[in-house]
Amino acid sequence: MSRLRELCERLVTVAEARPAEAGVLADALTKLLDGAVSGGGAAGRRGRRAMPVLDPFEVYREGPDALLGRLGELDLEQLRDVVAHYGMDPRRLVMKWKRRERVVAHIVETVQVRSRKGDAFRRSPGNS
Repeated sequence: MSRLRELCERLVTVAEARPAEAGVLADALTKLLDGAVSGGGAAGRRGRRAMPVLDPFEVYREGPDALLGRLGELDLEQLRDVVAHYGMDPRRLVMKWKRRERVVAHIVETVQVRSRKGDAFRRSPGNS
């Protein structure tokens, strides 16, 4: 913390000594801090996709038809955001697909498989 305080005091000293450059320094620091606080944002992180507009696992709890309907409302890029965020493309093939229907089918299938994973261990005691 003392290092940070020292740096801030030096910045103030430089800004007072060079008032013409103080605005440029303030703008640069503001941009730096805004990027650090927000995690860099989609524009600051090259090669990263935007956050998905929906959680397919949450929607799937309402039923497979609800998931199909909600995914049907999304464009191809939004579908790719879902695939990327939830790690549904380990072989990097789905991101190359051009047909929305194919990506939607892949998301639904992946959500169904992952949602059923572990069902063998969730048997109720009365069904033994």
